[in-house]
Amino acid sequence: MLPVKCSLFLLLFFPKCTFELCTDGTPKECQDAEFAPGSNLAGEGFDITSMEGKGAFVINMNQWKRNDQACTLCSNPYMDNRKQKLPLSVVDWRAKRSCSSKVSSKVYKSSESLMESTTSSIENNWKMGLNFGSASNLMLAGTHSKLAGYSMDKTKSDKFRFTTQSVSCEYYSYRVSNTPTLQKEFLDSVNQLPKVYSPQSKNSYYHLIDTFGTHYITKVKMGGMVNAVTSIRECEAHLEGIEVSEVEMCLRVEASATIRIKTESSEHKHCQTKKDKSGRKIKFSNHFTDRYEFTVVEISI
Repeated sequence: MLPVKCSLFLLLFFPKCTFELCTDGTPKECQDAEFAPGSNLAGEGFDITSMEGKGAFVINMNQWKRNDQACTLCSNPYMDNRKQKLPLSVVDWRAKRSCSSKVSSKVYKSSESLMESTTSSIENNWKMGLNFGSASNLMLAGTHSKLAGYSMDKTKSDKFRFTTQSVSCEYYSYRVSNTPTLQKEFLDSVNQLPKVYSPQSKNSYYHLIDTFGTHYITKVKMGGMVNAVTSIRECEAHLEGIEVSEVEMCLRVEASATIRIKTESSEHKHCQTKKDKSGRKIKFSNHFTDRYEFTVVEISI
């Protein structure tokens, strides 16, 4: 796959289209074919508290051979229709080109509300089976992530608001089958667990979670989302005679211009007027530079 930032910006100018080009391959074709891009992203253990993959797989994503020695082959329209094979545990593979037509932008009043929004990239009810109250649910997802550390450090020292600007594109999508093949190492680890959870056996259970995570990825939409989170010190904005909502709008206008997306002319004029009144000739993004940038892939667990 192309680097995420480059590929997202390039694909913004292509129309939406979806391809469903999968067939059964012969044993020889399957042996010679490479795996479809990103087809091994699902099945990986995922830690909901750090919002990161563990690198250890719960599902076997290397096994492709059926009992008849054949496999599923899919033509990749982005790679000269080259036929590529899928792991046995992957179903509903699609080549789909879909990009956002505008920059998404929001303001958050606290680090907690910002962190709650980051879980929106995860589909399904990840809280199912976890007996936490609503307050615990709010703070569990992403509590130990890098973004959480960044935003919470800010709010310890002063009153901050956070704005986010994001743009996304999707190349491929697929899901894990309802009857996947489990990874042998994971099965062995589960079978070695003490039969009863107790204070004496809890370290064994913690070790399993530390290795394989709290969940595993069941669905992937490949491509990703580029996010920029800007911290705005409220007192600084007020002293300059500008509202946080205006900073958010002007950052969105500038981000849209960078990737050649049109915005309302009235918004552009408003931002230019604010910039002129402040005596600054630089962009808002060059003035409010306390920023954390990251990319995400939309997943389900």
